[in-house]
Amino acid sequence: MCATALSGIALAEFTGEWASAEEERPIAVAQTAVDEPAAAPTGKEPAPDASESREPESQEAPPGVEVMHITGRGAAAIETDVPASITQFDASTIQSLGVQNISDLSRVTPNVNIVQPGSTQAAFFVRGIGLSDFNANAAGAVTIFQDDVALDPPAIQTGQLFDIRNVEIMRGPQGTGPFRNASGGAIRVESNLPSGNYSAQLRSSIGRYAADGGKGAHHGLIQDYEGYLEAPIAADLLSSRFAFRLRNSDPYQTNGCGNALPFEARVPRTRASTSRESLDAADVCGERGLTMLPIQNFNIGESGRSRIPFGLKSKVDFKDQWAARGALRLQPPNSDLDFVLNGHGSRLDEDQTFGQAIGTGPVQLDGRSRFFGGGTGDSSSGYEEPDQRNELDALCHSTSRCGPRGIPFPTPVVDNFERILAAKRPLDRKPYRGDYDRPGKSTRDAWGGYLSGKAVVSDLEIFGLGSYDGYRRFRDLDTDFTPDILFETTEADEAWQSFEELRVSGELEQTVLDWEVGGYYLHEQLDDDGSTLLSNASQFARIQRTYGQDIDSYGAWAKFSWDFLDDLTLEGGVRWNRERKQFELERQLFLGNSGTPLQNNRANQEKTWDTPTGGLSLTYHFNEQASVFAKYTRGFKAGHFNALASEDVERPPAKPEYNDAWEAGLAGSWFDRRLSGTANYFYYRYQDYQIFLFRDVANEPPVLEIINAAKAENYGVEVEARLQPLSGWVPHIVEDLQVTVNAGWLHGEFLDFQIRNSLPTGVGEAFPVTIDLSGDRLLNSPEFKVAGSATWSFDLGRWGFLVPRYDFNWTDDTFFGLHNGRGTSVTGFGGAPRLPEFAIGQKAFWLHNVRLAYRTPTNNVEVGIFCRNLEDAVYKNYAFDATNFSNIVLNFLGTPRTIGMDLIFTF
Repeated sequence: MCATALSGIALAEFTGEWASAEEERPIAVAQTAVDEPAAAPTGKEPAPDASESREPESQEAPPGVEVMHITGRGAAAIETDVPASITQFDASTIQSLGVQNISDLSRVTPNVNIVQPGSTQAAFFVRGIGLSDFNANAAGAVTIFQDDVALDPPAIQTGQLFDIRNVEIMRGPQGTGPFRNASGGAIRVESNLPSGNYSAQLRSSIGRYAADGGKGAHHGLIQDYEGYLEAPIAADLLSSRFAFRLRNSDPYQTNGCGNALPFEARVPRTRASTSRESLDAADVCGERGLTMLPIQNFNIGESGRSRIPFGLKSKVDFKDQWAARGALRLQPPNSDLDFVLNGHGSRLDEDQTFGQAIGTGPVQLDGRSRFFGGGTGDSSSGYEEPDQRNELDALCHSTSRCGPRGIPFPTPVVDNFERILAAKRPLDRKPYRGDYDRPGKSTRDAWGGYLSGKAVVSDLEIFGLGSYDGYRRFRDLDTDFTPDILFETTEADEAWQSFEELRVSGELEQTVLDWEVGGYYLHEQLDDDGSTLLSNASQFARIQRTYGQDIDSYGAWAKFSWDFLDDLTLEGGVRWNRERKQFELERQLFLGNSGTPLQNNRANQEKTWDTPTGGLSLTYHFNEQASVFAKYTRGFKAGHFNALASEDVERPPAKPEYNDAWEAGLAGSWFDRRLSGTANYFYYRYQDYQIFLFRDVANEPPVLEIINAAKAENYGVEVEARLQPLSGWVPHIVEDLQVTVNAGWLHGEFLDFQIRNSLPTGVGEAFPVTIDLSGDRLLNSPEFKVAGSATWSFDLGRWGFLVPRYDFNWTDDTFFGLHNGRGTSVTGFGGAPRLPEFAIGQKAFWLHNVRLAYRTPTNNVEVGIFCRNLEDAVYKNYAFDATNFSNIVLNFLGTPRTIGMDLIFTF
């Protein structure tokens, strides 16, 4: 399947570096270092700082000789002398994996999960630690840096990756340095800076989605363009670099509500049309609730035609986005000064991320009502997704209807249901097809810039940075993924932040002790205005929510690295953290078309948190190639205000979370660098762990809140290895085989965690229930993850190179919701979960990618074809439970099989 229908223009890359401007250049010397591991550190040099120059030093060449440098690692780099768990990705790896933003890297990083149910926001989980909050004021446990700038607003944390030098994922709490709220870890993205040379690059790539047509997907076209232009403005003084990326993809999902008849041509629904058959004749795409009635009339018995909008598209999930960046770099000659001025902007205009609603209403089996979930019931409005309905009818072995409003199923059908649930397949047979009554659009404009400077004064290195970033976003979402109005949202938000950092480092004279002191200040202002439309069996309700949040965050730190013995290095540091949040919220509840709110609640709160954090590590160097370390870190994340509070808008914020983390590891390279790798063990203990909870309360709209689990723990192991098994052992033509493998094992659980929920006991009545979740797994934390790649470059001499590449990753069972993936809706006063296994989870699955490339002998032309998600695996990225309120579970799906072609020119 992936070997067919490949079309496109792909990659054109023009790069060059000239060492001399003499009249003649008769000789070309190619210096190639592709996929070559860096020299092993000695164990006595400090790790390079992120603020250091990101460009390699130019090598001198004889006059009249042109020098072309081609560099890159080609696979995730492995740090072998840093007392921390770090995974690095260079530009070639990011390109090979088809990465669009940092969330795509979680698939191939041990013990890292990044949940992105929407196109403009993600939740980051490192070693099971994170916060599934998708509000505009969400505060995750992972700090995101773009070129040393800490990005706090979630809406701008997942911008496109382009013209990237390196991405670094740091696992574990960061107790010192400029890492705000990094109780789980940090991610650093470094873009390329001007180098003072003439160079340019243009990359274009075309592919398409190639999902199995029986899954309800279309073969949408994907276009991706990227490039940069670099030129000196004043030789040896001022240089510039401008880069961009443009990506456009056609829709591939099907909307059953598309291409509806005009209103006047639709069958009217009369007062007597209450049977399922009458509704089937009058609907457009299975709508059952108040969507069937005129919007100005809320009496159930009145006549009216379907209100599904006319002109909805039958194909959805269109994506269009661009980003651009420009940088000027001033490096005065004969000085140690280095200044960078950066400006950037981006635009996103696309369909919302659509998913699949799974009905969880009761099903009549054996003459009694049973809750099976997994697509075996209907929603609270009576809507049944057609593919799920057809599957139920097929199980009946007849054309007669059966199910919630039909006859009890016979025993063979019960057995079939049991087999379906045992297979843990909570998605239907056409996961890329749904019924959506709202267009669902998202737009986001982002902009910003920074000025940084580095200077060496005497024996001191000084680095300073000042930045500004802002965005404006609008989201109009069919949140319930059904043709009925169960709960749908419209939201507009905007924010800006400033981030400043100053640090000074040096070395004590006549010692082997390096030190650094520094501080940062972050200020953010956010405004959000949103509306949620809800309905039950008889009326509409609208919740208008307006809030604003101001943040002032400060940090000051000191750290050191001391080689107190030939083979022992002690590193440590402390940081003082202080954060103030001012939060103002107004919530109004309107019924029907009333312009007067039934409820109007306001709150204005302010809270400040401050605490010290820090860490200490000891590293023993066996030799220049191998070392072991032990480390302790104290982590902290400030408290958090709930932007989706219900009537209790004055509820205090969630408490700050703290964790104590212990870690030990081994790193090195062996067998003449044929094998390099790391192995780490960690143990965390959390106090007041923050969790975002979609609490589904009976007879009320869903309640989304941030609460604290009193105690939680997690521990595990991570292994990363890079192998060049044939180097030096076989003929040159086949010796360049590189294999990388990483694996993670994680055990995370709540030690002390109870929540309050309720059971429906009648119309408008509910009974409070306490659910004890102690002992349950942490969310978004699969027990095992394995990923790897194999690249084999065949040197064909004067015929060039043939380079096949294979990537894989396997993710273990993952739970997105509480009760180990069975959700918060319960049955019985004991609080037993109502839904089947993996209703709010994803069973273990594989993803495979392949690429085959041909490169000319001069390395300046490369042609490749690729296929990602080779087996067209269907998997969930996220899901949450809205059963008590609307009898549905919402599922967000991953990307289907994608094929394409690329072409690379290098000069």
